[in-house]
This record gives sequence, structure tokens and C-alpha cells, in this order.
Amino acid sequence: MLQKSKFYALLFLIVSTSVIAEEPTYSLEPVLVTAKRFTTSIDAVPVITTVISAEQIEKSTANNLPRLLETEAGIQVADLFGISGAKSSVDMGGFGASGNLNTLILLNGRRLNDVDLSGANLAAIALESIERIEIIHGTSAVLFGDNAAGGVINIVTKSGFKRKQTQLKLLQGSYRTMETTFNTQGSFDKNAYFLTLNSSASNGYRDNNAFENLRFAGEWAFDQGGWLGGARLFGSQEELQLPGALNEAVYERDPTQSGTTALETSKEDRYAVEAFMNGKHFAGELAVSDKHQEAYDATADLTTISLTPRYTRKFANQHIITGLDLYHSELDTDADYDTDYGTSHNQSSAIRESYALYATDAVTFNNQIQLDLGARYQQVKLDMTNKDILANSENSDQSKDGLTAWDIAISHKLPSGMRNYVRLASSFRFPVLDEVWNYSFGTISLLEPQTSQHIELGSDFPINSTVTLKANIFLMKVKNEIGYDDSQGANVNFDSTQHDGIDLNVRWHSIPSYTLTTVYGYRDATFTFGANDGKQIPSIPRHKLALNNQFDVKSIGIFNLNAIYTGKRYFGNDYDNVGKQMPAYTKVDLSYLRDFGGWNGKVSIFNVTNEKTANQGFYYPPYNDPGGNPYSYYPLPERSIVVSLEGYF
Repeated sequence: MLQKSKFYALLFLIVSTSVIAEEPTYSLEPVLVTAKRFTTSIDAVPVITTVISAEQIEKSTANNLPRLLETEAGIQVADLFGISGAKSSVDMGGFGASGNLNTLILLNGRRLNDVDLSGANLAAIALESIERIEIIHGTSAVLFGDNAAGGVINIVTKSGFKRKQTQLKLLQGSYRTMETTFNTQGSFDKNAYFLTLNSSASNGYRDNNAFENLRFAGEWAFDQGGWLGGARLFGSQEELQLPGALNEAVYERDPTQSGTTALETSKEDRYAVEAFMNGKHFAGELAVSDKHQEAYDATADLTTISLTPRYTRKFANQHIITGLDLYHSELDTDADYDTDYGTSHNQSSAIRESYALYATDAVTFNNQIQLDLGARYQQVKLDMTNKDILANSENSDQSKDGLTAWDIAISHKLPSGMRNYVRLASSFRFPVLDEVWNYSFGTISLLEPQTSQHIELGSDFPINSTVTLKANIFLMKVKNEIGYDDSQGANVNFDSTQHDGIDLNVRWHSIPSYTLTTVYGYRDATFTFGANDGKQIPSIPRHKLALNNQFDVKSIGIFNLNAIYTGKRYFGNDYDNVGKQMPAYTKVDLSYLRDFGGWNGKVSIFNVTNEKTANQGFYYPPYNDPGGNPYSYYPLPERSIVVSLEGYF
């Protein structure tokens, strides 16, 4: 590992020094982000931050959020079905199956990662409602706390203060996919409004894989005397058929089949209401969210109340931010299962309370060097009770854990616009509620919190007036990493692990009508102690390469050609690396967008080369499958076409 770390540092040094021999100054348009929980210049954030604008979203090939994110550096999307993005998750730190619990998803700064295993539902957010997406590469545990070990993705919805317009979008595609979206936004006096309504449905690529999704998002805001405040309302209803996994023989013969004999359906309803207030020195949110889930023979109801006030002040060359994060969550479940060990009927009730205090200080020297210091203390209390209805018994347990995260970063900005940084940090992740409670058996097994130590290097600079490059390298040592061990049938604390990574993003725009964006991600996640010392953590591709070619010819339209290469990785569950690896694949997507005087027509072709793909697969030892098929796959769609028509009024 030491030699590998030296290689990373050397690579970073070569890339950086190769472009600072000459230091011409370029005038770049300022970019504002909320990565510090207050609106600030992207140059003031001591990490690599990527911003995807609404215009870029509209011009992309993507028709849902997971398809958009999979083209970005440092993001690996795990998708089960590929049409709607339902049940998909993102991984930024090379955590594999638990990537969605180590990547924090925010909506206008509000946490979408719930305190259960399901994580954030990316399919619940319509692309048409998004103003921009901020991707923070590297841990942000000090500012955001739990779940932020690998990185943070903040989705910012549209505001009526930005523009006044009404939008209608109709979409139709393969597998009887249909979608309708209505947006309206605008302002009057010092008030603004925004509303999105979206309905989508499809038969799905596979048998027993249909889905329906209803989504809405709304905001009312006012701007008065330096204060911006208001209320937001979000909701989604999703019904999805679950075709299950296919063993290798069936996958090779016909990947469209269902892997289950009975029709299984998952239902999820999510609602959230939020009041917010933002001023020069103070900001805060009060939110209530509710989620109801049904799958197989289990139901779960989760309610979360959060209060997140914060304060900022500038003194001479210092910028201080401090705040509180207060969360109260209650999860009630009812699970009735027939297992190999008999029939069970368990009901659980869990309460999780989280209290956190954080503070950061950014000190600037000579407008070029910035020192960032930060710390957070977070305490989580858990009270859980399970009732075994059939056995007429009850068991319960409690825990209270308090952890501290810290962050030290030094960044240097040159006149050329180049910005380099080095960063030392720590992070943590508390187990979610159904990681310590078993749906099938009703057992309660408390786990230790996961902790990590981080080293990061990064550089963001314009090579010249037409080429920009972003690069970051990280090394993460993790203790008590939390994951699922199929051999034990439970979530466990793993032996110590190490996660190394490189992310590169190069954008070339020397020809006015052509832009080439190249992104590369490398992940090496291994056990560093115990029986699997030196083995790779499953479900993590070492290499990812994406090329986006965009031709914007005003008189003709906009062409996009994306190619994404995903490298080999071990099947899920294969912690001792005894099985083969999932095959690498390259997926090519193509789109054409044309303006017809107030209406936009768009045609997208996904998986143009008709590649057989699956980015989710699992390994079960041969003794678990007498038929000799230890490998299972979740197939993704073959070639598909989507056509949309979008009007603005």
C-alpha cells in the first residue's frame, strides 16, 4: 500500500507541475455553491466540487437522475433495473454494497439518506425539477455528519426568483415507457413559486418488472429585508414489480426472464414538508418527513423530524461557520416471513435520536492561501424493541455513541486560476436501524460505529482558455466498516479496510460547436487485517472511464455521444475472492436535441451497441446451490429508445 500511495502522490505531482510552468491568467465566470451550508464561491471550498447545471441536464442523454450521475467522475451507480432508476444507489468512496450508506444525498441541503437500509430514492426526484447538482468529492463529515465518508451530492431545485416559465414535457419509449411532466415557476412582488408534477410508468425490461411513479415538488419563497424564507413540499409514490436475480445459465440464455415464480411488488410513499430561512448570518430548516414501504411480507413506517440551524460570520481574514443538527426518527416494522428455519412474525419499534454540534474556520492569507479547520461532535441514541408474535416473546436493547470528526485543509490559489489543496480528515458512520435488527428473525445485534481517517490531494485549474482539469486523490483507512455478511445472515463490523482512489475530469472546448469531457475513476478497496487480509471488497470496479462528446450546432441541434467503460469486480458476497469476477462492459448512449421554436424535441438511444450488461451480481458458494450456479445477475436493458417533446410557455 505504501508503494501505491507513493505512486498516487507522484502522479498528482506530475499532473500539477506540468501545467504551472506557465501561469497565464484566465477570466472565469464565478460559480456559487452551498457546499459549506451557506452560499459561497466554489473557490472557497477546500475540496473538488463539480456543478451540473439545469442547461447541462437538458442537453444530456439522461432521462433520470442515476443515468445523469453515472457519467460523472468518482461516482459508481448500482442499478437493478435500468429504466426508471428505481432501487439504484451511488457509491463515491469505493464501498460497494454499502456505497449508498457512505454517500450523502441532499435535497436543498436536507438529508435524503434515511436511518434505514433503503437510503435515498433517486427515482423520487424528477430531472425537470433540478436547478443544479453539486458533487463534493471527498468526505464532508464535519459539516454534514453521518453517511458522508465517500462524498456528498446536493440537489438544488428550481426557484421562481430565477425565471418565469411554464413547461410541459411528454416522453415515450421502449418497453411501453411513458412520462408526463408539468413545471411552472415565477414571482410576484417579493414572492416566488415553483411546482413540478411528474407521472411515469413502464412495463420494464424484464418479465414482472413494471413500475409506476408519481412525483411532485413545490416551493413558496419570499425575499424580504435580506431574508430569504419559505416552505417546500415533496412527495412520491412508487410501485415496482421485483423480478429478482437470475442465475448465470438463465442470464446467458434470456436475461428478460423473471427470477421469481410469484409476482413480488414493492411500494413506497415518501412525503416531506420543510420550512427554511436564509439570511446574511443565519440559516436554518425545520423539516418533517414520512416514508411508508411494503415489500414481500414486510411493512415499514419511518418518520423523521429535523432542525438544522447554523450561523456564519466573517472577521477580518476569517470565515466562521457553526451550527446544530438535531434529528428524531421513529421506525415501526412488521415482518412475516417463511424461511428455511421456519415461520416468523416480528414487529419492531425503534427510536433514534441524533444531536450534533459543528464549527469550521477558514483563514485566508494574502488572498492566495487558505487554511480550513473544522470539528464536529455527534451523539446517537438508539432504543429498539422487538416482539416475536408467534413465540409471544419480547426483547429490547439500547445504545448511546458519541463520535468526533475533524478536518484540516490547506489550499493555494494561483493567479492563473489553478487551485491546489491537501487535506487530512476523519469521518464516521453510525449503523442504520435495520442493520442492527433482522427482519426474518427479529434479533437485535448492536454494531460499533464505523470510523475513517482520510488523506486527500486535489487540483482544479484551467490548463489554457479551452481546457480545464480537475483531479483528486484520496486514501481512506476504515475501522469497523459496516456491511452485510451472507455467511452469517447479518450485518457485521468487518476487519480493517483501506480505500484508495483517483478521480480525473478533463473538459476540452477549443472548437465552439464541440465539447469533449473525459472522466476517469480508480478505486482499490481491500481488507488490511483478518482472514481476508489483502482481498478486494466485492462489487467495486477498479476502473471507470467515461467519454462525453457534445456537438452543439445552432442551426441543426445538439448531438451527444456517451461511452462509459466499467471494469471488472468481484461478485457481491465474495469477500474471500474465491469466485470469478463480473465481466467488464462498455455502454454507449446517443441523443439528439432540436429546438422547434419554443418546443424541444429529443431522441435518446441507450445501449446503442446492444451490450449485455449487469452492474449488480452476487456470489453464493456452491453448497448453497446444488445446481452448480453460484453466480446471479440483475440484467440491465438492451438497446432502448426514448422520444420526448418539451414546450415552454
